[in-house]
Formats: sequence, structure tokens, C-alpha cells
Amino acid sequence: MIVTTKPNEKKLLTYSALSTYRKCPMRYNLRYEKNLVPLSTDEKLFFGGVLHKALEAWHGTTGSDDELRKNLVLEKIDEVCPGWEAGKRRTRLLAKEMMIAYMERYRDDDFEIIANEYEFNGAIVNPKTGAESKTFLLAGKVDGVVKTSEGLLLMEHKTTSRLVGKKMGRRPDS
Repeated sequence: MIVTTKPNEKKLLTYSALSTYRKCPMRYNLRYEKNLVPLSTDEKLFFGGVLHKALEAWHGTTGSDDELRKNLVLEKIDEVCPGWEAGKRRTRLLAKEMMIAYMERYRDDDFEIIANEYEFNGAIVNPKTGAESKTFLLAGKVDGVVKTSEGLLLMEHKTTSRLVGKKMGRRPDS
């Protein structure tokens, strides 16, 4: 996204804006210059958004009882994915199954959440001249910053519509 802060200030330039421009300059212009957005969200993007909200809820409740955290996450999925239409019902059920598996697998990970959904921005510097861009600042958001025995690390979660190999199976209790 490009956000203009004030006149004569630098614009915030995100990876999404750069990626959109590379794919289609006209789409970039409509989305980031004219602020036009699609009337509906692509199902894959919607699903990724649901999972990100659930992960944010899970990582935002550290130190709480595991059952309480689990219930908060499942309630968050219901909140961001309301309705019982066929598509949303499938999305909600799949998101819940994935988050239950995630919470079981990563329940005992040994790290401290320093920041959840951390937004950042910084200068874009020309590597040859060392000069900063007079027009843009690079901006973005990471899922989290965590502290481990190795130091501070970035935490990123990605979803995909394709599974490679045998990455999915039935849960033993189903």
C-alpha cells in the first residue's frame, strides 16, 4: 500500500504495492493511486486473513490457560467468519481444524512474544550512492517478533492453496 502522510512528506511503499506494480501497472494505479478496491475478497485471501486473525489471537494471549487460549482463538474465527453459507462454513471449519493442529503442535514452543502484527518503516537507500529516496519510505508488517535463546527473531506465517507432497492427513481422533 502507498500512504501519503502529509504534503512534502515521503510516501510509505509496501511490498504489496511493489508486487502489484510489477504484475500490472494499471492495477497498481487503480488500487494504490486511485484507491479502488474489489467489491469482494478472493476466497484464498479471505481464508489467509481468517488464519492471521486466529494466529494473532493465539499469540496475543500468552501466559493464559491453554484451554482458555484455544476457546479465544476459536471464537475469533467465528467472529471474523460469520454466517453458515457453504463457502464460509467450509472456511470456518477448515480454519478451526488448522488452528487446533497448530495450537497442539506449537503449544510448548519456548519463545516470548515481543510484538504481534508489528508495523515498520525505514529508508530506501541507493546501494551505490548511499543516498536515501526523497520520495518513498519502505513500510510493512510482520506477524511477530519473538525472543528466543538465539536472540530476537521474526515470526511469519504463510498460507497456500496448494499442498506439495503428503503434507495433510486425517487427525488420529477423527
